Amino acid sequence: MNISGDNPKYKVLHTKISNRRQSLKSKYITKEKEREYLTKIKELEKARSELPLTRNTNSKTLQLHYIRYADDFVIGIRGSKVSAKAIYENVKDFLRNDLKIELNEEKTLITDPRKGRANFLGAELRIISSRTFDNKKNN
Repeated sequence: MNISGDNPKYKVLHTKISNRRQSLKSKYITKEKEREYLTKIKELEKARSELPLTRNTNSKTLQLHYIRYADDFVIGIRGSKVSAKAIYENVKDFLRNDLKIELNEEKTLITDPRKGRANFLGAELRIISSRTFDNKKNN
């Protein structure tokens, strides 16, 4: 099972570039420091251009996000329901066999956030459409 995600090296370079650009906006920056920052930004942009945005560009990869607080956790999956069920069974087996604890079957659900809501620590997790854009926003 492949798990995709953002390329951490790309993100580090992107953050450095953004920080340098923000520093250029300061009214206290000297011309010398400005030239130094612009040179460094060009170097960072060149290095960033050689890296892929994501670790795995295979469109059939599974994206997985995990959030835990004390003994509660939620696993967000971008993939098929079959994949979600397989992960559910793997987690259930791991908890039972390795950690010697049982999953509460009544509280454990597989939910499609486009059709329903998932509750986690009193918050409702769902997907809503943005009013200003056609893309989806996670709430």
